[in-house]
Amino acid sequence: MKLNKDIEVIAYLPEHAREILVRPGDLHVKQNEEFIKWTELNSKGGAFTGRRISDGKILACAGIRILWPGVGEAWAIFCDEVGSYAFEAYAYIATYALQIINDFNLKRIQCFVQADNALYVKYLENLGFRREGLLRKFGRNGEDHYIYAIILE
Repeated sequence: MKLNKDIEVIAYLPEHAREILVRPGDLHVKQNEEFIKWTELNSKGGAFTGRRISDGKILACAGIRILWPGVGEAWAIFCDEVGSYAFEAYAYIATYALQIINDFNLKRIQCFVQADNALYVKYLENLGFRREGLLRKFGRNGEDHYIYAIILE
């Protein structure tokens, strides 16, 4: 699949996620031990990276980490420019997620999203995730999160 001739999809490596600047205020996260461990855990399953060919910039990393047989947790991390590639990001995630689902014979994919993040909530719902519940004070700073899932028959 090739939507944009300047974007290539490559196999995910933990250093790809570490290369992305999440938000200017989060630069300290890149050295955080928990974040480093998270980037490594995400290679346990199927994952991919979108990289701009012209300058090598990592635009996004996404995948499904296998929790146990048949169940995976979807995750994604985006660079500051991903809004310019919103259509491509959606199409690549939908396509490669289906491949991961098939490769690992998944029956359930779940993920968490901060309850007040309307953009990500809409994104998940457009990908076919359904809200299952509210997790109060679930985040590191006490923020509420929703749990979303796709159940496959």
